[in-house]
Order: sequence, then structure tokens, then C-alpha cells
Amino acid sequence: MRTFVRTIGAIALAALVALVPAAAASAKKPKGAAWAKQHRTAAMLGEFGVLNFCVDATSRTRWVHDVRAAAEASGIGWTYWEADQGFGFIADRTATGGIDDTMVAALLA
Repeated sequence: MRTFVRTIGAIALAALVALVPAAAASAKKPKGAAWAKQHRTAAMLGEFGVLNFCVDATSRTRWVHDVRAAAEASGIGWTYWEADQGFGFIADRTATGGIDDTMVAALLA
């Protein structure tokens, strides 16, 4: 199981490296988009967040925005895992208005 998790983690990391920042900087489409087109299938990116206690808020939202934008520009669907833990967009689930508006904007704007 550990080998499987490491393999999946390595694949996810490779996908992220392919998407950002190289794809955004050079305007090249990620290899996953080309593969999906060649095989006439959809491609989807999942779990591309950043833990909120690992980096500053500006870097975190920039990463999320840039990865999402690169995926969309390449015709790759995406999903964001988690709402209210370290990766999430709910800053405080015990408070009314506990939504992290910068994360929502990074995901949707």
C-alpha cells in the first residue's frame, strides 16, 4: 500500500509540475491534454491544493488559481478536494461568514 501511495503521489506531483508554472509561462499545453485528445477521452485533475499552514495565503491562492487556470486553458477538468480542513476554502466553520473569499476567487474567478 505504501508503494501505491508513493506512486500515486509521484504521478500527481509530475502532473502538477507539467501544469504549472512551465505550462503557464510557455503557453504550452500539458502532456495530459495531448494524450486525452489523442485518445479521444477526457482528462481530469484532482487534489491540487496547498495546506494553509505550509505557506502564506498569497502563495497558496496563487498556486490554486494558476493550476486551475492552466488545467482549464488546456481543456482539462478539475476537482478540488476538501472544504474545511488544511486545503479547504472554509476558514472557520464555526463562524457565520467563515468562507475564505480569496480561495473561492482562486477556484472560481
